[in-house]
Amino acid sequence: MNHSYFTSEYQRDIVIPDIFPELVSNELVHIGYGGLDGVNGSFLEADEEQIVSEIVEQYSKGKRIFVYECLREGLILPALIKFISITNKINFSDASFIWLTGDPNGKTLVEDLMFKRMSKKPFQVCGSHYFEYLAHKTFPIYSAEYTPGRKEKTFLCYNNVLRPSRIEFLEHMLKHDLVKDSYYSFIGGSRGTTTIDDFLDIIDAKVHPNIYSNKESLPLILGHDESDGLPWSTDLETTDHVFFENSYFSVITETLYYPHHAVPNQNYIGHVPAFIGLFLTEKTYKPIAMKHPFILLAPQHSLRMLRERGYKTFSPFIDESYDEIENDDLRLKAVVEEVKRLSKSDLVEFTYQIKDIVEHNEKVLRNQKVFDPNKISTHES
Repeated sequence: MNHSYFTSEYQRDIVIPDIFPELVSNELVHIGYGGLDGVNGSFLEADEEQIVSEIVEQYSKGKRIFVYECLREGLILPALIKFISITNKINFSDASFIWLTGDPNGKTLVEDLMFKRMSKKPFQVCGSHYFEYLAHKTFPIYSAEYTPGRKEKTFLCYNNVLRPSRIEFLEHMLKHDLVKDSYYSFIGGSRGTTTIDDFLDIIDAKVHPNIYSNKESLPLILGHDESDGLPWSTDLETTDHVFFENSYFSVITETLYYPHHAVPNQNYIGHVPAFIGLFLTEKTYKPIAMKHPFILLAPQHSLRMLRERGYKTFSPFIDESYDEIENDDLRLKAVVEEVKRLSKSDLVEFTYQIKDIVEHNEKVLRNQKVFDPNKISTHES
């Protein structure tokens, strides 16, 4: 794994100049780290007064626009609340603040849900297609010729890090006996942040009877124990090629799904308190780079956003009406039904039907140019 992706230096020196060149060219801008983890520590764990002191010091050196990047994350509520608190402690009338997020819909979402009742916005939010950018920079070297035909497994589904929607989806896949014919990972490998014992402690046999009755088979591990075939960020392992090449389609279970107030079981480990926007991670762009068709378990209108970016999705060969369903539980059930239907269809014929689409999508990713959906204003206070 290339650990440079985890550093604030990589974000500051490589990513931000590419996505937001107007920030780097402005001598009034100071760029700080708002990330939640990584080599440089966590914004949430950092001392608030120390961050205020950093801003005051940079102000004394002539900086007036203070940018804090949290590009590898969506709109994490505790981080946004902390940033509001920090900006409220700065009394310089000519200082302005910008929060960078990996959710391209971040600006609209925060203004509608958080800033609407405020007399003055504490900072500006600027979203980006961050993981698409990283995938564009690194994934095309892994692309190979697409070969239609018979495959070994029905679908591929990575679920290394525990998330509420991934638990719900696994319960349904076990119920319909679809896991055994797929490449499926679930809490294991290098990024497994939850032990099986911890997981089983929060599972109610009455709510998740199929997971509970299959507990002896957990964890589900792909590849080898150290990587699980699921490296984070923009890395791909050699074993990933086997999984993509020998399965008919991917089921992508994205990081953010349930809103912070609507998690089925609040005790779930892995729940992320965030605004739910259109935050798509490397999990979505890996299949695109690997020329693999997919069904996307993600927030409403995620497929619509991909189409707006120039990608083609897989209707009519896949029923994608699930993308228009507002209710998260109903959308998840619709995804389950489509996985069931597609798994029983003529998948060899399917590989020929979607060939032009997967080849088109890989080219779009390779040739994508602009990853900043909203022009940043460096004059807004």
